[in-house]
Amino acid sequence: NIWLSSASNNNITSNTLKSSGYGIIICNNVTTSTCTTSPESNNTIMTNNIINNTGVWDIYLGNSTGGGNFSAYSINNSLTKSKINVTGGGILYNQYYLAVHVQDINSVAVDAATINATDSGIYTTFNPTSSFNKSTGIAGDVVQTLTEFMANATNTTVSRFIYFTNYTVNASKANYFNSTPTIRTINLTESQNLTFVLTNPMIYVLNIGTSGLD
Repeated sequence: NIWLSSASNNNITSNTLKSSGYGIIICNNVTTSTCTTSPESNNTIMTNNIINNTGVWDIYLGNSTGGGNFSAYSINNSLTKSKINVTGGGILYNQYYLAVHVQDINSVAVDAATINATDSGIYTTFNPTSSFNKSTGIAGDVVQTLTEFMANATNTTVSRFIYFTNYTVNASKANYFNSTPTIRTINLTESQNLTFVLTNPMIYVLNIGTSGLD
């Protein structure tokens, strides 16, 4: 178990948690499951953890709204989503990584390609990662954290989570055209990888022009 009480800006990273009780509990008073006094355990970020919990909750968030930033972030964690419980005024964002690679028809990385993505548009105002616009580096890659859903005390079961997926993703570069579908749609229920293939017309013309030479 990991318990956080009255501690802000916490990072819980790369742990394997096996318990018959709670996995990670975030609140302001570990002596009670209600966690209703302040200050809060604010702005907690949980990343790349494996929570294999046979008990009640994998993540229990019990912050109220009195201590400032009462949000917590679950990023690329292996857990059971039905074992997430949020009480009080806390907000939990469940997030994953989207890794995008752009290459040409010869499998050469394309740098300075523009990658943009937007969420489903239904609950955009609640989404901390509703969209992004980035350029690939020399390796042709972009990695972005995106949010699958938000949970709060009102919406704390799988069927009531506020979902932001599906995301629409596009890759483009001036003077290139797409050899794979221009727009891709992903249901972000786990971290994912996407590859776009862009064709440089100049390379394409050069290959046609030289293919018949002896």
